[in-house]
Amino acid sequence: MRAYVFAFAAMILVAFSTLSFAQPVEVAPKNPPVVRGNGGGDCDELRKACLNKGELGEKGEGNCAQYRERCKGQQ
Repeated sequence: MRAYVFAFAAMILVAFSTLSFAQPVEVAPKNPPVVRGNGGGDCDELRKACLNKGELGEKGEGNCAQYRERCKGQQ
């Protein structure tokens, strides 16, 4: 019986020690890098999506915010 208790305690000790060294894995960056200047070549597309969001039925897509952020100073 003591052997079982000892084995169980050792198992718990090993389990908790490995959990303390666990590192979170990041699959993709949370915020993609913001490209300023040419906007990555999609300023025209974002502008059209922003201006025509009513006709396209888009709500809360963030096209206007992306256009303002990426294409600042371009017209």
